[in-house]
Amino acid sequence: PSVPSSSSRGTFERPLISRSLFLVSSLILLHTRFTTTASASSPTVTSRASYYPASASFVPALTARSPRALRSLRSLSSISKKVSEKSVGMSILESPSAERNKGPIWDVLSSSVLPALPIDENDPVRVLEVAAGCGVHTQHFVSQLINNGYNGRLQWHPTDPDSQCRNSINTRMVLHANLQHCVAPASSLTLNAQGIAEEQQQQQHQCESTTDFMETMAIKDMNMIVCINMIHISPWEATVGLMKLASCSLQKGGILYCYGPFKVGGTAVSSNMRFDQSLRQRNPSWGVRDLEEVVHEAEVNNLKLLQTMDMP
Repeated sequence: PSVPSSSSRGTFERPLISRSLFLVSSLILLHTRFTTTASASSPTVTSRASYYPASASFVPALTARSPRALRSLRSLSSISKKVSEKSVGMSILESPSAERNKGPIWDVLSSSVLPALPIDENDPVRVLEVAAGCGVHTQHFVSQLINNGYNGRLQWHPTDPDSQCRNSINTRMVLHANLQHCVAPASSLTLNAQGIAEEQQQQQHQCESTTDFMETMAIKDMNMIVCINMIHISPWEATVGLMKLASCSLQKGGILYCYGPFKVGGTAVSSNMRFDQSLRQRNPSWGVRDLEEVVHEAEVNNLKLLQTMDMP
């Protein structure tokens, strides 16, 4: 099942409380104490993988930029030559909810997530954005990263299953030429219970391996995966696929950052419970998920929850 576009997400009632989650790849051991603004304190963790709560953050990757990735980034510049001013205005989508939360999310990314990534000062930063929507977060986070010293190191890969959203992201990059060299053209990525739907389709027709597919998309060895407001506005199978993707795509010490409303112990604040009911009325396969179920699915894929943080 495909993940809805951010234009639909923006029409929903804004929940009172959202949470940030961080995931770290299972190939390293963490011996760090993380604090949280939630009621329960965070334990000291020695884990194979981790969930970190708070808005996503971006850090340099441990691998060099591949020729394929460079070609992907350069190809975006050719788009600007083909887009007229009229078509630019028509192709940009807006998301009020993304505009509201981009600031608080960036604050968490910059203060909690980036410092937790195991990277050196001059390493490249490779970020995969899942369900990127119309590009509000892409534009804001990349701008902030460039302003904070990541220019020349950042490799941002936005994805969304909706073609209008991808066009909106690419158009935003055309209008902000200073970001183009850091952002690859938006690509289609649809999650289901088996992982990436596009990969499965390719395997049926070409019998290509998972490694070949992910290398083609340039989404291997990522430092960070960012997934904002997708889990509750998509079928549960998309969350299952997200954890499978993170397990395969993140490099050692990489982090999956998730933002959105969650239930704890089957309940949440009253506004989030009403939001959950509204979502299920719109689509029975949607809904505010139980944090415990999301954590379990993460652990099945060698990821572990380290911290949760209440967010606006």
